Amino acid sequence: MIERPNQNNDLHEEVLLKMRPAWRSFLVFFLGIALCVGGPLLKADSPLSPTIGFIIGAIFLLIIIRRWSNVYTLTNRRLLVKAGPFLKNKVEISLEDIDTVEIHQGLTLRLTATGHVLIHSRRPDQANILLYGLPGPMNFKDRLEKLVAEARASASQAR
Repeated sequence: MIERPNQNNDLHEEVLLKMRPAWRSFLVFFLGIALCVGGPLLKADSPLSPTIGFIIGAIFLLIIIRRWSNVYTLTNRRLLVKAGPFLKNKVEISLEDIDTVEIHQGLTLRLTATGHVLIHSRRPDQANILLYGLPGPMNFKDRLEKLVAEARASASQAR
């Protein structure tokens, strides 16, 4: 159960943000599906056969479904990623354990005002976390870094 923290007990966890990747971050994949599936159907001497075009388009669609099914939850204590079409894979990182946050944006992600956010852990036994297609990635990075600083300050005061 997630509850709002109060002044007497800061052990409760508050959900600050819950989101999925933005649809507009998949623009390249949608374009790829249109070209691979539609191209061979519209042009008789296309370099792709309709079957190959359909297979490549299906792969793009699977990538979209896989990435869009991710749910990112940011709380006042941790970042939780539920991944996969059935949300079976769960990865989480405590805010105190976050080392650095990087933004990766290609041309199309910049044009759609989205980006991938890579989170590096301070713990060597924990893998990095990649958040796909976040809207306003700079705002997210700034907010996350502020929460990390607050979490570290709270942890050092508790010791």
